[in-house]
Amino acid sequence: MKIGEIRTVKLDKPGARYGEEFSENGKVVFKSRESAVSEIHRLWNNAQQHFVSIGRWLNAAKDALPHGEYEQMVVEQLPFSPSIARQLRTAAEFVDSGIIPREQLPDSYATVYQIATLPKPILEEAKQKAMIRPSITRRELTELKRLHKSSSSIPHVDMAKLIERRRRLLVELLKIRRQMKDANSRI
Repeated sequence: MKIGEIRTVKLDKPGARYGEEFSENGKVVFKSRESAVSEIHRLWNNAQQHFVSIGRWLNAAKDALPHGEYEQMVVEQLPFSPSIARQLRTAAEFVDSGIIPREQLPDSYATVYQIATLPKPILEEAKQKAMIRPSITRRELTELKRLHKSSSSIPHVDMAKLIERRRRLLVELLKIRRQMKDANSRI
C-alpha cells in the first residue's frame, strides 16, 4: 500500500474509541503514515503512563483488603498474573518515592521494576553515572546486575585473619603429629 492510500483496519474490540481516527463502525481509517505513527505514539504513551496508576490502585487494594482477598482478587478478577501485579506495585512505589525523578524513568513498568529492585549501591552508581534514563532497557539493567553479581561473588579476603587461622592450624597439626609419634612409639 502506498502512502496516501486509505486503508480501513478492524479493531479488536468494536466500539472502542481512543482517538479521532476511529469511525462509527469500530474501524480505524488509515490516512497517512505520519498520522498512524502519531496516533500509535499517543496511545502507547497513554498506556505506558497508566502503569503508575494501576500500581497505586493495586497498592491501595492490598492495604485495604483483608488478608488473602487481594491475592484472590488478582488471580480471579484481574487481567494479569500476581507476578505482574507485584511488578506494577513495586514500580508505582518506586516512582512515588522520588528516588529518581519520573521524567528520568522509562515508561515501561517492567523496566522501572528492574530499576526499583537494584541493590542500593548499584542504584547509586547507576544514578551517579547517569545510566538511569528514559531509554534504558531491561537488557542493560540485567547486564548491570549480572556484572555486579559476578564482581561481588568474589568474597572479600581478610589476609590477617587467614594468616592467623593458618598459624593455629599448623600448631594443631604439630600437636597431632606429636600425638601420632607418641602412639606409634608405644606400639
